[in-house]
Amino acid sequence: MLAIEWHSAVVRRTFSAMILGVTNLAEIQEAILQLDPKEQQVLRHWLDETAEETPEMLAALDEGIRSLANEPTVPIEDVREKIRAWATR
Repeated sequence: MLAIEWHSAVVRRTFSAMILGVTNLAEIQEAILQLDPKEQQVLRHWLDETAEETPEMLAALDEGIRSLANEPTVPIEDVREKIRAWATR
């Protein structure tokens, strides 16, 4: 219960800052940067939870699923080996 109350307090504080004169995107971004990292994380999760699925987002997900089913993939072992090779150059 305490986590939910804290979460609500962070969201209320952020939106209060917006209402009290933070009116454009740059000011909102600056206000978010003033939050401590844990508060930024709570806000990020809240924004993710409240984001609506758009037709474009759903189409991109469908395309990704189709691509995984139909396009060639690279085994994870090969990817790890390539990363090792790149990192030692």
